Amino acid sequence: MLKFNEAKKILLKNIDRLPTVKTSLSENILNTVLAENIISPENIPNCDNSQMDGYAVNSSDTKKTPILLKIIGEVKAGDIFFKKLKTGEAVKIMTGAPIPKGADAVVMVEDTEEERLKVKGQKLKFVKILKPVKKGENIRKAGEDVRKGEMILKNGTVLNPAQIGLLASIGKTEIKIVKRPNIAIITTGNEIVNASVKKLPKGKVRNSNLWTLITLLKRDGAIPVQFETIPDNLTKIKSAIKQAFSISDVVIISAGISVGKYDYVKTALKQLGTKLLFWKVAIKPGKAFAFSKMGTVPIFSLPGNPVSTMITYLELVRPALLKMTGKQSTGLPRIKAILLHNIYEKSDRKQFLRGFFYKKDNKFFVKTTGMQGSGILKSMSKANCFIVLDEKTSFIKKGSLVNIEILNREDGYGCD
Repeated sequence: MLKFNEAKKILLKNIDRLPTVKTSLSENILNTVLAENIISPENIPNCDNSQMDGYAVNSSDTKKTPILLKIIGEVKAGDIFFKKLKTGEAVKIMTGAPIPKGADAVVMVEDTEEERLKVKGQKLKFVKILKPVKKGENIRKAGEDVRKGEMILKNGTVLNPAQIGLLASIGKTEIKIVKRPNIAIITTGNEIVNASVKKLPKGKVRNSNLWTLITLLKRDGAIPVQFETIPDNLTKIKSAIKQAFSISDVVIISAGISVGKYDYVKTALKQLGTKLLFWKVAIKPGKAFAFSKMGTVPIFSLPGNPVSTMITYLELVRPALLKMTGKQSTGLPRIKAILLHNIYEKSDRKQFLRGFFYKKDNKFFVKTTGMQGSGILKSMSKANCFIVLDEKTSFIKKGSLVNIEILNREDGYGCD
């Protein structure tokens, strides 16, 4: 039985980055890894424009205020004002509109008052400027955000919403990224029935693992492409695995990997000619985990108990998938927290207890979320962290600092 750190080391050593593919902004590229440097072909903004609604003026006209300036027109965002501004004139301007020629500042609308005056028998619009402005005030300069020729994103960037918006702003709608992995999921067991079954037959279990894995994979940027539930039958398991190899970058198998009479997964993988890199890891829960390869396709065989499935996915499968997609950080964020109660947990394996942490007075506190059995899904559903205990830990006193791993990115606190 391999120690956890050794298993993870072997696993990551045998995982390669997926190839580069071309894609468009219309695809789901959030959290994918950029596979090229992006150079801006233009200035953003591409001309001087107004930072707010107001009046474009020549700043020298506003040295002594209040002063009346003649309004000679209006310019909206997306329009161009073609006349050149002269001394004593102003143009009403909207946020984002190009600055007219002859203007070098914008007076915000709050510092003005519009008036209509009769001049030579004709009613004309004027604006009273109540405060002086300096040259360049309230103007966004061309290239202020992005300069032509500037590298705005580097190869290896994990794309977030703002960066995707930045790509759109320079017209870069097609990019190269590291491919998102296609994942085949196979769940096994005679006792497994579809989650939609209303009246559960005695001795049967709804397939929670399938939906847990689909959700985790989508969250981590992978694409589930095949979902099969196979009974404990060697021939059928072999057939499902063989088909999965042909359509996916990764195969995940849930259950059937232990030493029971009807645990056929290990035998099926051997008969298909896969290379077994390790079987059984010193973690609790989740000991019955195996890592194999068929050519370049990794096969992760997870225990069948729901919590064991989640823990082995998060601690072993997820780091591999993140490496495949070109990400540098592959582990869950780890912090220290103050334990709110004693823990008695004796094991020769590394333990991942379900916990709930919170922040108070700039300190983190943590407690377990209930029963810690590998089949107790309710305590997992209440958890936002793992309390990590090293091998041979038997007792931790209330008030001790413990290592915790944060599960949910939305909880913040430095999550990746």
